[in-house]
Parts: sequence; C-alpha cells; structure tokens
Amino acid sequence: VGYRLPNDRSQILMLIEDIKKTFNIKIGLISFFTLCFAVFWALKEKYILDKRQLLELEGFLRIK
Repeated sequence: VGYRLPNDRSQILMLIEDIKKTFNIKIGLISFFTLCFAVFWALKEKYILDKRQLLELEGFLRIK
C-alpha cells in the first residue's frame, strides 16, 4: 500500500514482471485511496471483500 501509484511511464510494471519470472514472487500495488474506497464501498453496500483477490493481485489495482 502506497500513498499513490507510480505514473504509467514508470518501469515498475516491468520490474514486477521480472521479479515474478525470476523469483516467482507476485507483487501487487494498491494506493491508499483505492484501499479506503474499496473498504467504504464494501461497508456501504454490505459487501464482504474477498481477501484472496488482494493476495492474488499482480501489478496495480486501480478503481476507475
């Protein structure tokens, strides 16, 4: 969880893919805003967040 996601031109996605290929480690990035939005939305809609979705995250999680 970070304050905000890196911009689209950054090479972070390439680095994440290289780490996955080399070490078989999945890395997911989520902004603090996205995490808060998801939690508040789940509370409002009485939806239970599935923690497996976050555990399986690779790359960026964005809410559009």
